Amino acid sequence: MPANNQILLFDSNPPESDEAAQALFHNRKGELSWAARQLRAHLAATKILAIHGDTRTGKSHFARRMLFDATDALLGLSVIINANQRETAQNLLVDLFGELSVQLRGLDEWDRSHPILKGIFDDFVEFSSLVIPLIFGEVDQIELGVGRRLFSKASATMALTPTFTELGFTAEYGEETTASEKRILRAPRGSQLAVFCKWMGEAISELLGGPLLILVDDQDLLSTQSDGWAATSELVSALKFVAASPSIVVMATVRSAYWNGREKDLIDFVEVRPFGDADMKAVYQLRMDAYNDGEAVFSPTALRWLLDGADGRVGMFLQRCHQLNRRFYLRDGKVGVREIRTWIDEELDTLWRHPGEQQVLGKVYDEVRRGHIELQLSGDDLALLRRSKLWLHVLKPLPNAPDRCSIDPLYLEAIRDKVSASS
Repeated sequence: MPANNQILLFDSNPPESDEAAQALFHNRKGELSWAARQLRAHLAATKILAIHGDTRTGKSHFARRMLFDATDALLGLSVIINANQRETAQNLLVDLFGELSVQLRGLDEWDRSHPILKGIFDDFVEFSSLVIPLIFGEVDQIELGVGRRLFSKASATMALTPTFTELGFTAEYGEETTASEKRILRAPRGSQLAVFCKWMGEAISELLGGPLLILVDDQDLLSTQSDGWAATSELVSALKFVAASPSIVVMATVRSAYWNGREKDLIDFVEVRPFGDADMKAVYQLRMDAYNDGEAVFSPTALRWLLDGADGRVGMFLQRCHQLNRRFYLRDGKVGVREIRTWIDEELDTLWRHPGEQQVLGKVYDEVRRGHIELQLSGDDLALLRRSKLWLHVLKPLPNAPDRCSIDPLYLEAIRDKVSASS
């Protein structure tokens, strides 16, 4: 990894490369050991394995680190799909099928001399080539002559052959004679698309001789709409259908507020808790050593402020460190408390100038004026907040109360000063 890279230094997104996912991973050895042992026991699970925890606690990074170990240990393949703001189950399933098609074509660790495996590979490459233009909206329908076969005897031998009916094909006839019969497939939707993903995943597993591990990251953040629960429920149903395959394991990262009460759909697989103070400092130093030549960015007092404000949420901590480092990049010396307070005031002033943000921020100011540090939103206000820059930034959801938010302590003092000055 590069010794000096200010973009990667405090990148709060989970590392994309396996190398970085391992090098920047800290602690959570107990959770990793538990996940490795329990994953073997849950290979035949028919529910979604939930990796859950509070907002921005490092669930996505943990999941990627765990998948790195699991893929090697189980001789399988992992696929990662991000659900954040994809809005509908259909969009997410389209993404999943597209990724599975890419992974299928890229497989190279299977016995190409084996006639049955060769037949399966050829069948499903042809199948994906046939339906991808339809799934991605490039054509309206597919027409196949009644005598056309989609899958060979090789796929049938391994019980990997869906029928035309299962795939959603319908028979249609010409006006004059049944000789013009043809099979029609129009754009697959919902459960039908889940069938496509399941069959494709099982083919990949058969070729590899190991399980397919699917991670749906931020499953509960699928939709920003006020009725987004319906889209998420549809997605869960589709993913449970895919997970019912004995050769496919489906995992998802979700926030604690979503996990609670979902035991019928999700398995309590791993809980990712906020870090303690020593672990947060260790993460900070890991980043300094990896991307800043070991040099500290913040003064001890400023670092203390940031750690206290993050409340153990490593993702939030890294995001704020990045914003401050970028804002005061031309500084002399380290970023101090004065720079942090300047940045917070600038952030609040910028948000206030935006009409959409002002509506929610005004409610925050009103609650602080009343002496409160939490607020309750519902309906359109809650939907507006979830599309707002305040979401998971100035305001964070409270566990077990998705319509209630607490005001981030790092912003609270500045908001109190603004409220006091305007009184």
